[in-house]
Amino acid sequence: MIIAVDGPAASGKSTLAHNLARHFGLPHLDTGLLYRATARALMDKGRDLADPGAAIAAARGMTLTGLDEISLRGREMAEAASIVAAMPEVRTALVSIQRGFAYRPGGAVLDGRDIGTVICPDACPKIFVTADAEARARRRMLELKSQGENTDYAAVLADIVRRDERDKSRATAPLMAAKDAIVLDTTTLDAEAAFQAALAIVMGCARRPAFPNARGQQGQPRKQAISFTRSSERKVRRSFSWGGVAATIVIPTAGNLDRPELAVIATASRRRSGKQSGSRKRILDCIGTHAPRNDESIVRAADITHQQMCQISKAVFLEAVFMKIFLACCSP
Repeated sequence: MIIAVDGPAASGKSTLAHNLARHFGLPHLDTGLLYRATARALMDKGRDLADPGAAIAAARGMTLTGLDEISLRGREMAEAASIVAAMPEVRTALVSIQRGFAYRPGGAVLDGRDIGTVICPDACPKIFVTADAEARARRRMLELKSQGENTDYAAVLADIVRRDERDKSRATAPLMAAKDAIVLDTTTLDAEAAFQAALAIVMGCARRPAFPNARGQQGQPRKQAISFTRSSERKVRRSFSWGGVAATIVIPTAGNLDRPELAVIATASRRRSGKQSGSRKRILDCIGTHAPRNDESIVRAADITHQQMCQISKAVFLEAVFMKIFLACCSP
């Protein structure tokens, strides 16, 4: 599962991507750090940020190890990164490292400005996070002040507007929502509300017939299906498969969850498949062992409150928890 999160500066995409990655147990990459690190490499050597040759060389030598996130934050680095990111050759040089991170076994969460359009065009879901410039400027100002930087709202707003224009007008990979992306406006949302909205988007994508975004060992797409059928008015059956391993969960649409209904997770696939390989049995046993059995276990596994579960949908959270368990159990 690859989750692509794009959006302009200070829209909240990095925080959202981090929270989604933590929830699903997936690795997270803030791709903007790669451009900041490229700019930092030039600045440390006293090179001109507008020097294409130096910028390309720095980008080609970039790795994911040793990125000092603290030193790469701040208003100065954000502006510097925007300059080098506008160079087509720099963006091209950093494509492979981002795709290598995204198409690892089990998937990942990436945030940036061209994840859904260039880096992972087959990602599902694609979330484009946005907010009005004024709201983003207020957020960035608070962030910078928390880091000890002295700044004012007018200057930060001007930076936001300038970066938006530069990102949207560059010739290669301009900032834009993918055609199949879902736009999430966070202008009036805090981090928790944005996460709950994004979680619903992820689960909506999970209900589609197939995820054609994982790569096999030979680099060819491999499909995994996560589908659902309604078995009665009070229950919804979810069938998950990954790499040839299948499991099923029956979700009550009303009332409390109980052990007999959730026991279907492990037993249904055993009955259908007969004899299984050791790895298949291990995975199904793992799922059955860690599956939530009641409301309390859903709350603990999803790291939510009872109120949040009731406000959104118990079934949505249960799907999310089960997907997290399913992916973890299928990992080598």
